[in-house]
Amino acid sequence: GARRMCLLLAEFLRQSLVLGGEERITLARELALIERFIAIERVRFGERLAAEISAGNAANCLVPPLLLQPLVENAVTHGIAHLVEGGVIRVTAERTEGRLRIVAQNPCDPDRPRRAGGGVGLSNVRARLRALHGADATLTAGEQECIWRVELTMPAVEAP
Repeated sequence: GARRMCLLLAEFLRQSLVLGGEERITLARELALIERFIAIERVRFGERLAAEISAGNAANCLVPPLLLQPLVENAVTHGIAHLVEGGVIRVTAERTEGRLRIVAQNPCDPDRPRRAGGGVGLSNVRARLRALHGADATLTAGEQECIWRVELTMPAVEAP
C-alpha cells in the first residue's frame, strides 16, 4: 500500500506541476487529476471511499487548474474521514445556456468535530473564480440533510 501510494502521489505531483503552469485547462483534464487524487486517498481509506465523476457535456470547458482539488480534499478530510461506513464523493458538471455549473458533494457526519478555521480551501477557490470571472462566477456551499454541497457557476468557455 505504501509503495502504491508513493507512486500515485509522485504522478499526482507531476501532473499538478504541469497543469499548474497553465492559465486554464479543460475540465476533462482537471477531473482526471481529481481521479488521481482520489486514487491516492483510496489507498488510505479503502472501500470506505468511492467517487462518481462526470463531466457531462462540459468536458471541453476551460477552468483554472487545480480549481476542484481543494473541494475534493475537503470532501475527504471533513466528510468521508469522519464516517465509519465512508461514502461517495460526487462531482458533476454541465454546460447550459453559456454557463458551466460544477457540483461537488459528499456525505458528512452532523456530529463531526467542527474546525475553528475559516475555510481556506473554499476561500481560495472563490478568490480564483472572482479573479478570472469577477461577479460572473459564484460559489455556494452548505450542508443539508448530512450532505455537504459546493456549487460553482461561471461562464462556459470552450477550448478551441
